[in-house]
Amino acid sequence: LRLRALAEGLHMGVLAEVHTAGELQRVLALGFPVVGVNHRCLHSFRLALGRSAALARHLPPPGPGRPILIAESGITDALD
Repeated sequence: LRLRALAEGLHMGVLAEVHTAGELQRVLALGFPVVGVNHRCLHSFRLALGRSAALARHLPPPGPGRPILIAESGITDALD
């Protein structure tokens, strides 16, 4: 949270990256405005392109306080 405060103090945007629903819940509780979903397993480096859609179901309903969700890594074209 210190790095978040520093970045925001410098008028920089802050993104919190998640891999799991548990991580997403912690990030939501901290009120991050932007959440990135990493599709790559950091142990096997395999991709799970459905991870963003699965985690999106755990977001609060549209409205104030709902973060922007960004799908990261492994996307190569519109079909992904």
